[in-house]
Amino acid sequence: MLLISLLKVDLVNGCASSCSCVGTQVDCFRRSLNEIPHTDISSTTTRLLLGDNNLTTVRPNELSGLTSLIYLDLSRNKLITLPEGLFSDNTKLETLYLRNNMLESLPKDLFLSNTNLNTLYLENNKLVTLPEGLFSSNTKLEKLYITFNNFVSLPKDLFLSNTNLKRLYLQDNKLVTLPEGLFSSNTKLEILYLRDNMLESLPEDLFLSNTNLNTLYLQDNKLVTLPEGLFSNNTKIKTLNLEDNKLVTLPKGLFSNNTQLETLYLWYNKLVTLPEDLFLSNMNLRKIDLQKNMLESLPKDLFLSNTNLMTLYIQSNNLVSLPKDLFLSNTNLKTLTLHDNKLVTLPEGLFSYNTKLGTLSLEDNKLVTLPEGLFSNNTNLEYLYMKGNQFICCLMIDFKEWASNQTKLDYEGTCTDLNTTVDIHNFNMTDCIIPGWSLWFNSSCSVTCGDGVIMKTRTCDNPPPSDVGLKCVGSRSETSLCNLGKCPESCRHSKKRSNNKSVDNLDNKSGKKLRKLKAMNQKRRNKFDWKK
Repeated sequence: MLLISLLKVDLVNGCASSCSCVGTQVDCFRRSLNEIPHTDISSTTTRLLLGDNNLTTVRPNELSGLTSLIYLDLSRNKLITLPEGLFSDNTKLETLYLRNNMLESLPKDLFLSNTNLNTLYLENNKLVTLPEGLFSSNTKLEKLYITFNNFVSLPKDLFLSNTNLKRLYLQDNKLVTLPEGLFSSNTKLEILYLRDNMLESLPEDLFLSNTNLNTLYLQDNKLVTLPEGLFSNNTKIKTLNLEDNKLVTLPKGLFSNNTQLETLYLWYNKLVTLPEDLFLSNMNLRKIDLQKNMLESLPKDLFLSNTNLMTLYIQSNNLVSLPKDLFLSNTNLKTLTLHDNKLVTLPEGLFSYNTKLGTLSLEDNKLVTLPEGLFSNNTNLEYLYMKGNQFICCLMIDFKEWASNQTKLDYEGTCTDLNTTVDIHNFNMTDCIIPGWSLWFNSSCSVTCGDGVIMKTRTCDNPPPSDVGLKCVGSRSETSLCNLGKCPESCRHSKKRSNNKSVDNLDNKSGKKLRKLKAMNQKRRNKFDWKK
């Protein structure tokens, strides 16, 4: 009698012997089940966990009668097909896991009765196509995961009824194209994953209706170009990933309406140039990734509007030089990577306004020296990477003196000292000849009367020897005006007639003397005929 009573209690509570139950949840997870113990599951069950078992098939009636079911997990089994009407009694179902099976197709009316379905997981199966109308009854659907399948295309009206859809994951398929209007009904869509497909182009109006979109992933496709108005209605977008495509150029106004954009990934494309106004409207940008492209130059005003920019990656391009004011407006910049380019020199004052800069990478370029005072305003710099350049030790004295006064700076780099490569930390500055100018040598006034010029020259040989591969800063010659008073009357008449101030036009005795003096001065100037 007691045994019969216990059995009745067990059946009333609806808990199969191979499962465990807490309240209205039946947990059959990872129990090596070959079939669903449906006769032992109470109709009051709200949560049924059948994941990670050995289910290969499910009979049409095995979930019938479970009218209170809200949450169903059938993931990590070996299901190949599902019978039509399997979920017809589960009208309250809100969350359904079918991921990590071997599903190759789905019946058109599989979810017809599940009008309360909110979240559906179909990822990591072998689905090649989905029937049109599959989700037509699921008007409350907010999250849909169809990743890691084998889709090549999708029906145009697949998501037509899913007006409440907020998150859609379509990544890791084999999609080549997407039909126009595919997302036209999904006006509440916030997150869209299309990464890791084989998309070669996109319709210009593809995202036209998705005005609430804030995250869009399009990386790892085969996109060569993008329509200029592709993102024109996505004014709330904050994260946009276009990395690892085949983009060669970008339209000038591609991001012009994306004023809320904060993070933009463009790395690993084939970009050679960028339009000057590309980021003009993106004042909220905090991170831009342009690495691993083929950029040869950057417009001087490219980042002019990006006053909130904090992270900028430009490494692994073909940059030879940078405009002096390139980072003028980026006062909040903290991380900047310029390594693996072809930079030969950096303009003076390049980082003057980046006072918050904490990490800077200049590795693997062709830099020989750094401008004096290049980092004088970068007192927050903590990590500076400079290996793989062609620094000459004696041209790095200013940098080393500055670095020695920075208490939190950690820097790496080498330089050449007498054909020996040494760590910049270790080279001996006392072995360097610091070049300086000699005193100015003043020539005589170029005329003996009237207005003329005086040329001053100097040599870069203090201390000797002269020049040894080092250059003084400044010019080797300067000129100034001189006036030796009024010329004799005969000279003035001669000038008036010829309208030529040259002393060669003088035909009196004084003129002969002046020509002689001029020749002597010219000979003297030739002695200091330096090239600037």
